[in-house]
Amino acid sequence: KETFIRKKLTTEGFSEVINNPFTDINAENCFKVDNPLDSNRNSIRNSLKGSLIKNLLYNERRQKDSIKLFEISDIYTKGDEKALLQKKLGIIASGRIGNNYEEFSRFINDLYLKNIVDSNLLVSDSIIENISRENLETKIKTPILFTEIDLKAITSQEEDASLLNQIKKEIKYEKISEFPSINRDISFLIKNKEKIIALYELVNKFEDELLREKFIFDFYSDKKSNSTKVGYRFIFQSKEKTLTVNEVDVVLKKIIETITCDRDIEVPGY
Repeated sequence: KETFIRKKLTTEGFSEVINNPFTDINAENCFKVDNPLDSNRNSIRNSLKGSLIKNLLYNERRQKDSIKLFEISDIYTKGDEKALLQKKLGIIASGRIGNNYEEFSRFINDLYLKNIVDSNLLVSDSIIENISRENLETKIKTPILFTEIDLKAITSQEEDASLLNQIKKEIKYEKISEFPSINRDISFLIKNKEKIIALYELVNKFEDELLREKFIFDFYSDKKSNSTKVGYRFIFQSKEKTLTVNEVDVVLKKIIETITCDRDIEVPGY
């Protein structure tokens, strides 16, 4: 079932996170640890929400504008006579729906997240919570949507063992850089529409250790001039340090010069 969940959510652009099960939140039904290794985390989580909010804020501080995260973990709560163990799925999302020109101007809302949960995970009674930013250390205003679901409520489709093994091989985990990213938007003017594919191929082939991501966020076709404008966003980030503007500009110059070698592709004003 966990493999089924990972497959469905990663297909929709969600990333999995793994958090420490110990927390500094001391709710009434939390179990406290007598001799914790970290005195600031002396309780066992009874919800995934607090951890996922911290994950989201961490990413927002690093200029991520499309954040879609999930976690699968056990939680413990106090019952009448014994501890209650439940395996839960927590999902949190905020910002743009996706990094492509069709979804770049659309923002995540409760209907978007509910559709993901109900349609992909086959949950019929999901509850989507809109988390207030009032007491959070953030200046960003986009809604934060969250849901937490007992894995027993998720209906996984039957899949053969060979397919499950293949899915497990495809799942990859990557350490997130602690350093901030820098975005640069470039508008390419294509005089010959037949060169749209050439632009796409040139951008995709370009690689640099500082270039973390690239995607089209705007696409406009001018019928009068028979030209096309394609807006690309380039995201730069280092795993070792905070980048300087000059370091980013050097790579950006290489990108522009590589692509504009084709005379039918230019950057207005460059």
